[in-house]
Amino acid sequence: MSSLNSLIVDSISRELDVCALRHEAYSANIANASVPGYERLEVMTSSPVNVGAMPSAQLLHTHDAVKLDQEMAKLSKNAVRYETLLTAYQQTTSILNLAIKEGKGA
Repeated sequence: MSSLNSLIVDSISRELDVCALRHEAYSANIANASVPGYERLEVMTSSPVNVGAMPSAQLLHTHDAVKLDQEMAKLSKNAVRYETLLTAYQQTTSILNLAIKEGKGA
């Protein structure tokens, strides 16, 4: 059971990291939307090959121009996802902390 909890917390943590990286990309794209020749950034994630392995993420330059309205929408959607994941992380860790305290007779 503890390995399942660890896997859940690790998965949420990794997704939070990916969201933070996406936030950086969208923010850079918005900030540089009017810069001639700027190539927008995008976060690419790889699927894990092995069960239990975590996906990796990296920033890549695309050859696309920045569409400001789309970047703003993506930034907003990503912010909502981040907040949802953060809430899930906090709830999961608080349940684990409660289980630990109850196990110690506190």
